[in-house]
Amino acid sequence: MATILIVENEPKIAEFIVKGLRRDGYECLIEENQTNVLDRVISDNIDLILLDLGKLDTNAVALLNQLRETVVQIPVIVMTVRQEIERAQIIELGAKELIKKPFRFKELLMQIHRYV
Repeated sequence: MATILIVENEPKIAEFIVKGLRRDGYECLIEENQTNVLDRVISDNIDLILLDLGKLDTNAVALLNQLRETVVQIPVIVMTVRQEIERAQIIELGAKELIKKPFRFKELLMQIHRYV
């Protein structure tokens, strides 16, 4: 069973994602604080990261750079409400995919299935 780290600071959104992913057989961990993500990646057996790129969040871009530089390459799917963010920008930063919020859960699940 694959383990997915959900980096999301909105508890209701995180709960929605966790509920659907667990129903599909995934193990889920939630992290609200992006500064703890690298520690979680090192200490836990993470197969994929769902990373929320918040409205004013510059730390997520730095986090993507840090994750790309780590020895362990874990697929990252970025979720965002920011309409100005383009998929090409996210891919250049090392993520595998960009999903705009609001999204259909089926769309998110389809992208997850591509990588785990």
